Amino acid sequence: MPDQDNLDSALETKEARVGVYGDRWVVDLASRTVSPRYWKMASSEVVRALWHVDGKPLPEEDSVAIEKWIEEREAGDASGERSPDYLALPDGKNFVEYQESGDSYVVYGSGIGVYLGPRSPLTRGWPDVPAEFGDSAVPASDLIFCIHGMGEHFWSQPSQQNAGSPGAFVDSVREFRELININHSDGEGRTECIPIVWANIIHEDDTDLVGRVRDITLRSVPLLRSLANDVAADVMFYQSPIYETKIRKGVISSINNAVNEYMAAVDHCGRTKPRVSILGHSLGSVIAYDIVRIQDSDDLPPEFRLTSNMDVHVLFLCGSPLPLFLTCRGVGRSDIVPLANCGRVYNVFNPTDPVAYRIEPLIDPDCKAVNAHHVPFYSGGGGVQKHVQVKSAVQSFAESAYESGVANALIKPVKNLLGFDAEEKKKYSEVVAKIKKLNRSERIDWVLQDSFIESAGEYVAAVASHCKYFGNADFAAFVREKISSDAHSSADESDSIEPAESAESITG
Repeated sequence: MPDQDNLDSALETKEARVGVYGDRWVVDLASRTVSPRYWKMASSEVVRALWHVDGKPLPEEDSVAIEKWIEEREAGDASGERSPDYLALPDGKNFVEYQESGDSYVVYGSGIGVYLGPRSPLTRGWPDVPAEFGDSAVPASDLIFCIHGMGEHFWSQPSQQNAGSPGAFVDSVREFRELININHSDGEGRTECIPIVWANIIHEDDTDLVGRVRDITLRSVPLLRSLANDVAADVMFYQSPIYETKIRKGVISSINNAVNEYMAAVDHCGRTKPRVSILGHSLGSVIAYDIVRIQDSDDLPPEFRLTSNMDVHVLFLCGSPLPLFLTCRGVGRSDIVPLANCGRVYNVFNPTDPVAYRIEPLIDPDCKAVNAHHVPFYSGGGGVQKHVQVKSAVQSFAESAYESGVANALIKPVKNLLGFDAEEKKKYSEVVAKIKKLNRSERIDWVLQDSFIESAGEYVAAVASHCKYFGNADFAAFVREKISSDAHSSADESDSIEPAESAESITG
């Protein structure tokens, strides 16, 4: 195990700090604690565990004494000298006995009649435990900073961990890291995902704000009040100039510190520097976009500028309300993309996510007729699932019936089955080409495929769909594919405009 080897080596060389778990965590050997390198969290105790009883490590001084005793026994056996069959441990409470019949060691309590007391077998070391995906010692070829959305302070509370909530963002990113690396061998490099947590800027660090919000909050329905203060209010705080500035500065500072520290470690080891991408979820996607957007300003204050150590390879927005924010801000159509110092932008959403919006129709209104491209069904071999195709045709009929009556509603599904006519195909091909030209030959809007059950119950699925991105294997595979390749159109991204049931024209 590389981490264990590095810790053992550091003890010999008197190194003070050692990176573990893919360098995301740091062990302080002086205090014997481990803490995250890139985000805030309470440190935990680190124990050097060599000998164990019932899965629990013995104190380090006991383990050292046992090791010395066994070495002396083996040396004595080799020379023919008789060695003691038991050892009194330094803790003064237990003995260790050698059992020749089983060639093993047992530990038992001290005191009167110890030989009559219960005995537990000693085990040395741990059985082989596979490391988590993403914890490899192989250098990362890509670095993704993941920015959480609204409500992190609420979801990360201990009371919410077992109540069906999404859980803490750090845990979600760990799951995403495992998914994104699951089908890639160490030889191909790995993708490192680092959470950027900004909720503490509002809900913890600013004690004056916390106090004022508490003072004005009504005492009735406390759970709903807490949900409103910790979730919905995040959107209002970000739209306030004061807290928007605080949040942006905090996120930029966290990214810069992490990038500089990571790159310094890369330089120290003589590794190739990884590409850096940013992924924002929900309100975090708005924050991510705003940060990248302002980087081309010549008079940008230093505290708002991303470090020169990085350009943004890809910007991912998932479950994003950004188009609604841009609409409310009155941003011009030509000012949305491309972004300075950013390769490509992808706006990915679940079809039932009530918080997500499309970007492409904001750039060109004609894009409302060219639906979002489907994220391939990677976990099922690629392509578009049959039930999704049927659902698209049914939705098409329902929309037409609502807009122009049942008779005319029959026209659109038939056209979708037959394809666009030549004139429509030319028009919408030009629209798609315009979008791709702005995004290095790639579409911007991408929709995940829902399951058959989700497809049958949209309103039920909508409740949880906004929080399911980081556990979605297809989304993880999509992100991995897009960061691992240069801008290009893959086989299922034809420039041609296809009918609704095809990958190019899926209802979004």
